[in-house]
Amino acid sequence: MEQEPVNRIASRYKVLPTQVSAWKSQLLKRLPETFAMDNKHSRSETDWEEREARLFQKIGQLEVELDWLKKNLNYSIAEKRSMIERQEAKITVKRQCELLGLARSTGYYPAAG
Repeated sequence: MEQEPVNRIASRYKVLPTQVSAWKSQLLKRLPETFAMDNKHSRSETDWEEREARLFQKIGQLEVELDWLKKNLNYSIAEKRSMIERQEAKITVKRQCELLGLARSTGYYPAAG
Protein backbone atom coordinates (compact mmCIF):
# COMPACT_ATOMS: atom_id res chain seq x y z
CA MET A 1 0.00 0.00 0.00
CA GLU A 2 1.39 3.36 -1.00
CA GLN A 3 1.60 6.07 1.65
CA GLU A 4 1.65 9.80 1.05
CA PRO A 5 2.33 12.64 3.43
CA VAL A 6 -0.73 14.30 4.92
CA ASN A 7 0.22 17.65 3.40
CA ARG A 8 0.27 16.23 -0.13
CA ILE A 9 -3.15 14.57 0.33
CA ALA A 10 -4.54 17.79 1.77
CA SER A 11 -3.27 19.87 -1.14
CA ARG A 12 -4.63 17.38 -3.70
CA TYR A 13 -8.15 17.59 -2.25
CA LYS A 14 -7.85 21.27 -1.28
CA VAL A 15 -8.53 20.76 2.42
CA LEU A 16 -6.54 21.46 5.56
CA PRO A 17 -4.10 18.81 6.82
CA THR A 18 -6.01 18.70 10.11
CA GLN A 19 -9.13 17.63 8.18
CA VAL A 20 -7.23 14.74 6.58
CA SER A 21 -6.00 13.67 10.02
CA ALA A 22 -9.55 13.85 11.39
CA TRP A 23 -10.81 11.69 8.50
CA LYS A 24 -8.07 9.15 9.16
CA SER A 25 -8.89 8.92 12.87
CA GLN A 26 -12.61 8.52 12.10
CA LEU A 27 -11.82 5.79 9.59
CA LEU A 28 -9.60 3.88 11.99
CA LYS A 29 -12.20 4.20 14.75
CA ARG A 30 -15.13 2.97 12.62
CA LEU A 31 -13.34 0.42 10.46
CA PRO A 32 -13.95 -2.62 12.70
CA GLU A 33 -17.70 -1.98 13.03
CA THR A 34 -18.00 -1.31 9.30
CA PHE A 35 -16.73 -4.74 8.34
CA ALA A 36 -18.13 -6.66 11.31
CA MET A 37 -20.92 -9.04 10.38
CA ASP A 38 -22.88 -9.58 13.53
CA ASN A 39 -26.45 -10.79 13.99
CA LYS A 40 -27.67 -7.32 14.89
CA HIS A 41 -27.08 -5.94 11.38
CA SER A 42 -28.38 -9.00 9.56
CA ARG A 43 -31.45 -9.07 11.78
CA SER A 44 -32.23 -5.42 11.07
CA GLU A 45 -31.80 -6.06 7.34
CA THR A 46 -34.24 -8.97 7.56
CA ASP A 47 -36.72 -6.81 9.47
CA TRP A 48 -36.32 -4.09 6.85
CA GLU A 49 -36.90 -6.52 3.98
CA GLU A 50 -40.02 -7.93 5.67
CA ARG A 51 -41.39 -4.46 6.30
CA GLU A 52 -40.63 -3.43 2.72
CA ALA A 53 -42.43 -6.53 1.40
CA ARG A 54 -45.50 -5.74 3.54
CA LEU A 55 -45.52 -2.14 2.32
CA PHE A 56 -45.28 -3.19 -1.34
CA GLN A 57 -48.13 -5.65 -0.76
CA LYS A 58 -50.24 -2.89 0.80
CA ILE A 59 -49.46 -0.53 -2.10
CA GLY A 60 -50.55 -3.19 -4.58
CA GLN A 61 -53.75 -3.84 -2.65
CA LEU A 62 -54.58 -0.13 -2.52
CA GLU A 63 -53.96 0.25 -6.26
CA VAL A 64 -56.31 -2.65 -7.03
CA GLU A 65 -58.98 -1.22 -4.72
CA LEU A 66 -58.60 2.24 -6.27
CA ASP A 67 -58.98 0.84 -9.79
CA TRP A 68 -62.06 -1.09 -8.70
CA LEU A 69 -63.52 2.01 -7.06
CA LYS A 70 -62.97 4.14 -10.16
CA LYS A 71 -64.57 1.49 -12.35
CA ASN A 72 -67.62 1.07 -10.12
CA LEU A 73 -68.19 4.69 -9.13
CA ASN A 74 -71.20 5.49 -11.30
CA TYR A 75 -72.21 8.89 -10.03
CA SER A 76 -73.03 11.94 -12.07
CA ILE A 77 -70.51 14.76 -12.28
CA ALA A 78 -72.68 16.86 -9.97
CA GLU A 79 -72.74 14.08 -7.36
CA LYS A 80 -68.99 13.58 -7.63
CA ARG A 81 -68.44 17.33 -7.31
CA SER A 82 -70.48 17.33 -4.09
CA MET A 83 -68.17 14.64 -2.64
CA ILE A 84 -65.15 16.93 -2.75
CA GLU A 85 -64.12 18.14 0.70
CA ARG A 86 -62.55 21.55 0.57
CA GLN A 87 -61.95 22.40 4.23
CA GLU A 88 -60.00 20.26 6.69
CA ALA A 89 -59.59 17.51 4.11
CA LYS A 90 -56.75 15.03 4.53
CA ILE A 91 -56.46 14.76 0.75
CA THR A 92 -55.84 17.72 -1.54
CA VAL A 93 -58.63 18.87 -3.83
CA LYS A 94 -56.46 17.93 -6.81
CA ARG A 95 -56.06 14.35 -5.55
CA GLN A 96 -59.76 14.09 -4.70
CA CYS A 97 -60.57 15.05 -8.28
CA GLU A 98 -58.15 12.40 -9.58
CA LEU A 99 -59.72 9.75 -7.37
CA LEU A 100 -63.24 10.69 -8.47
CA GLY A 101 -62.25 10.80 -12.14
CA LEU A 102 -62.96 14.52 -12.47
CA ALA A 103 -60.98 17.26 -14.15
CA ARG A 104 -58.97 19.24 -11.61
CA SER A 105 -60.75 22.48 -12.49
CA THR A 106 -64.04 20.87 -11.47
CA GLY A 107 -62.89 20.89 -7.87
CA TYR A 108 -61.93 24.54 -7.90
CA TYR A 109 -64.50 26.33 -10.04
CA PRO A 110 -68.30 26.27 -9.86
CA ALA A 111 -70.23 24.73 -12.74
CA ALA A 112 -71.18 27.14 -15.49
CA GLY A 113 -74.93 27.43 -15.95
